[in-house]
Amino acid sequence: MKLEKDDRSASKVLLPKTYEGIWRRGEEYVTRSKVLLLNSDESGARANVLGTENYEVALRFVGGGLSRRCTCPYFEGRSAQHPPCKHIIAVALVWDKERGIHLPTKDEVLAETIPPPLISKSDIVAIFRDPLHADLEVLRMAIETGMYTKPHSRLPSAPHIGSKDSEALTPAEVKRALSEIERWSHRDGFEPYYCAGEMMAAFCEIVRIARQRLLVTPL
Repeated sequence: MKLEKDDRSASKVLLPKTYEGIWRRGEEYVTRSKVLLLNSDESGARANVLGTENYEVALRFVGGGLSRRCTCPYFEGRSAQHPPCKHIIAVALVWDKERGIHLPTKDEVLAETIPPPLISKSDIVAIFRDPLHADLEVLRMAIETGMYTKPHSRLPSAPHIGSKDSEALTPAEVKRALSEIERWSHRDGFEPYYCAGEMMAAFCEIVRIARQRLLVTPL
């Protein structure tokens, strides 16, 4: 049986498998001409997409489905059931347009995509309270769908603590340094996700200095 053109629509296949927010960002990539279609035919397409880096995307109809690959961190190495990334959506839209296939309407996108995940700031704060049991997919999805992209405070590189290896360390110094780091978390603009690296680096600096000064500290 000969397939109609719209039966070979990559975007229609991906629509119900994609989060609404990611679909919208894929559309933005098309609008901003971020997709370079390298080669394509009725069976498949290869393209480069300019995101944070230059990502490679490959799509191909296989049986009744659509195989997809992207080198971005969100999708690379994921199973076939993982929701597509914005780069894959962007390429699917450009590929369909190139072949004269009707693209999904705004109403179809709203009705058929996966609704945004219910992720709140408190969910993210909870992750950092218990990082060993964190669901990192919650963080990835929150960032990818644009639900958690606030400006954040720039923290100091380290708390105030003496760094001379020849000086003995006192418990009071360590307590003051740790208290200072704790106070950073109450600053305006502090964001648990974006500031986590700086908080960790500051804590590691305390540990590094303590290890050296403990060598000359009477136990």
